[in-house]
Amino acid sequence: MLRFGDAPGHDPACSVISGEAANVTETSVTADLVAAKVRVIAVSTTTGTAGGLNANPVPLFSDCNAACSAPGGSAVTLEATCDPGLSVTFDVPSKTVTSGGVATFQETIKVAADATGGVKTCTVDFKLNGQSAGPAFVEKNTITVNRPPNCAHATASPDELWPPNHKFRTITVAGVTDPDGDPVTVAITGVTQDEALNGTGDGDTAPDAAWVTGHSDQVQVRAERSGQGDGRVYRISFTGSDGKDTCKGTVFVGVPHDRSGPPAVDTTSVVVNSFGS
Repeated sequence: MLRFGDAPGHDPACSVISGEAANVTETSVTADLVAAKVRVIAVSTTTGTAGGLNANPVPLFSDCNAACSAPGGSAVTLEATCDPGLSVTFDVPSKTVTSGGVATFQETIKVAADATGGVKTCTVDFKLNGQSAGPAFVEKNTITVNRPPNCAHATASPDELWPPNHKFRTITVAGVTDPDGDPVTVAITGVTQDEALNGTGDGDTAPDAAWVTGHSDQVQVRAERSGQGDGRVYRISFTGSDGKDTCKGTVFVGVPHDRSGPPAVDTTSVVVNSFGS
């Protein structure tokens, strides 16, 4: 086969322009010609582009760049659109890729600290030579943003016990909220106190705490304190969960030395497990 030409050929000649089922490349054409035992003699003329068949094709075929990769590769750039509270960054702003090749980017999506909860999206348009290449080149990331519960304003009810009659009283932990409005489950995880289980002047009853079956947000503690101290303080640890995230907190219940005196004082250096084990 004898070929005459005054300009270099496309490599690849993409299917969008050629109408073929797949891109036509130098490699694919060579394989077909070899299989058919066809020998090609190429003759370059000077009637067109300087350099003829041997000219650099990169600057010559910009009219095809929007439809398919330019000779030498297309510039892949990224344009991201995100809902408020989300942002996306990439390891590099662009890459050059030839038709049929793969451009790999490292993508990082960040959720802002003040992002509201709910389903949010980030859409990335991978553009070829500055132009959208269609739906196949658009990536949509869907993220469910969840903010954890807030344990900071939890309360113990009641938070003071009187009289110190050595009986158990049921304490309920409440006031754990969720900024997204999700239902919150409170689970008490432990109880400590700042007096011995059986210390001087407290009545010698132990243990001083008991679980409430079926109620994770409740615990029983003993209305008791040493007659020789400054009152007893129970420290009730708990977690709050919205089913996705958790928070932790501690509420306090006091048993004062006497009814008319000051509230019980927490002796923080003394930590005794109220369950006795």
